[in-house]
Amino acid sequence: MKFWGFLVVVLLILSGCKSGRTSHLDTSDLIDFDKMADVMVDIYKTEELLKNRNDYTLKDTTYTDSVYTALFSKYNITKKQFKNSYNYYLFTTEERNVFEEAYHRINPETEKSNQ
Repeated sequence: MKFWGFLVVVLLILSGCKSGRTSHLDTSDLIDFDKMADVMVDIYKTEELLKNRNDYTLKDTTYTDSVYTALFSKYNITKKQFKNSYNYYLFTTEERNVFEEAYHRINPETEKSNQ
Protein backbone atom coordinates (compact mmCIF):
# COMPACT_ATOMS: atom_id res chain seq x y z
CA MET A 1 0.00 0.00 0.00
CA LYS A 2 2.87 2.35 0.81
CA PHE A 3 4.25 1.71 -2.67
CA TRP A 4 1.26 3.32 -4.33
CA GLY A 5 1.59 6.35 -2.10
CA PHE A 6 5.22 6.55 -3.12
CA LEU A 7 4.29 6.29 -6.78
CA VAL A 8 1.87 9.18 -6.42
CA VAL A 9 4.59 11.29 -4.78
CA VAL A 10 7.02 10.56 -7.59
CA LEU A 11 4.38 11.37 -10.18
CA LEU A 12 3.74 14.69 -8.46
CA ILE A 13 7.46 15.46 -8.42
CA LEU A 14 7.69 14.76 -12.12
CA SER A 15 4.44 16.45 -13.07
CA GLY A 16 6.37 19.46 -14.34
CA CYS A 17 7.91 17.47 -17.13
CA LYS A 18 6.02 16.74 -20.30
CA SER A 19 4.93 13.19 -20.51
CA GLY A 20 3.36 11.53 -23.46
CA ARG A 21 3.65 8.37 -25.37
CA THR A 22 6.94 6.56 -25.55
CA SER A 23 7.41 7.55 -29.19
CA HIS A 24 8.04 11.13 -28.08
CA LEU A 25 10.56 10.19 -25.39
CA ASP A 26 14.30 10.43 -25.79
CA THR A 27 15.31 6.78 -25.51
CA SER A 28 18.96 7.28 -26.37
CA ASP A 29 20.15 7.23 -22.75
CA LEU A 30 17.59 5.12 -20.92
CA ILE A 31 18.58 3.62 -17.60
CA ASP A 32 18.53 -0.16 -17.93
CA PHE A 33 15.73 -2.06 -16.23
CA ASP A 34 17.65 -3.47 -13.25
CA LYS A 35 19.45 -0.21 -12.49
CA MET A 36 16.15 1.70 -12.74
CA ALA A 37 14.55 -0.70 -10.27
CA ASP A 38 17.48 -0.08 -7.90
CA VAL A 39 17.07 3.69 -8.31
CA MET A 40 13.34 3.41 -7.60
CA VAL A 41 14.05 1.41 -4.43
CA ASP A 42 16.39 4.14 -3.21
CA ILE A 43 13.90 6.86 -4.14
CA TYR A 44 11.21 5.06 -2.19
CA LYS A 45 13.48 4.81 0.85
CA THR A 46 14.51 8.45 0.45
CA GLU A 47 10.88 9.58 0.32
CA GLU A 48 10.13 7.63 3.49
CA LEU A 49 13.08 9.26 5.27
CA LEU A 50 12.09 12.72 4.08
CA LYS A 51 8.50 12.15 5.14
CA ASN A 52 9.62 11.19 8.63
CA ARG A 53 11.80 14.27 9.16
CA ASN A 54 10.16 16.63 11.62
CA ASP A 55 11.29 19.75 9.77
CA TYR A 56 10.60 18.45 6.27
CA THR A 57 8.08 20.30 4.17
CA LEU A 58 7.38 20.24 0.48
CA LYS A 59 8.75 23.79 0.36
CA ASP A 60 12.16 22.65 1.60
CA THR A 61 13.44 22.27 -1.97
CA THR A 62 17.09 23.05 -1.22
CA TYR A 63 17.46 20.05 1.06
CA THR A 64 15.33 17.80 -1.15
CA ASP A 65 17.27 18.78 -4.27
CA SER A 66 20.57 18.00 -2.54
CA VAL A 67 19.27 14.58 -1.47
CA TYR A 68 18.18 13.70 -5.00
CA THR A 69 21.39 15.10 -6.50
CA ALA A 70 23.35 12.75 -4.23
CA LEU A 71 21.10 9.83 -5.15
CA PHE A 72 21.51 10.45 -8.88
CA SER A 73 25.26 10.83 -8.38
CA LYS A 74 25.36 7.45 -6.61
CA TYR A 75 24.00 5.82 -9.78
CA ASN A 76 25.94 8.09 -12.15
CA ILE A 77 22.76 9.32 -13.81
CA THR A 78 21.33 12.77 -14.54
CA LYS A 79 17.95 14.18 -13.59
CA LYS A 80 17.04 14.30 -17.29
CA GLN A 81 18.04 10.65 -17.72
CA PHE A 82 15.91 9.70 -14.73
CA LYS A 83 12.88 11.64 -15.99
CA ASN A 84 13.16 10.12 -19.47
CA SER A 85 13.60 6.62 -18.09
CA TYR A 86 10.79 7.07 -15.56
CA ASN A 87 8.37 8.18 -18.26
CA TYR A 88 9.53 5.42 -20.60
CA TYR A 89 8.94 2.70 -18.01
CA LEU A 90 5.69 4.31 -16.90
CA PHE A 91 4.21 4.29 -20.41
CA THR A 92 5.78 1.08 -21.72
CA THR A 93 4.01 -2.18 -21.20
CA GLU A 94 6.69 -4.76 -20.72
CA GLU A 95 6.48 -8.25 -19.37
CA ARG A 96 8.28 -6.99 -16.28
CA ASN A 97 7.17 -3.69 -14.77
CA VAL A 98 10.05 -1.71 -13.24
CA PHE A 99 7.82 -0.26 -10.52
CA GLU A 100 6.53 -3.68 -9.52
CA GLU A 101 10.12 -4.95 -9.53
CA ALA A 102 11.15 -2.15 -7.16
CA TYR A 103 8.18 -2.95 -4.93
CA HIS A 104 9.18 -6.62 -4.77
CA ARG A 105 12.77 -5.69 -3.95
CA ILE A 106 11.51 -3.62 -1.03
CA ASN A 107 8.98 -6.26 0.02
CA PRO A 108 10.53 -9.60 -0.97
CA GLU A 109 7.86 -11.59 0.86
CA THR A 110 5.27 -10.40 -1.70
CA GLU A 111 7.28 -11.98 -4.51
CA LYS A 112 7.29 -15.34 -2.73
CA SER A 113 3.55 -15.24 -2.10
CA ASN A 114 2.87 -14.54 -5.81
CA GLN A 115 4.73 -17.62 -6.99
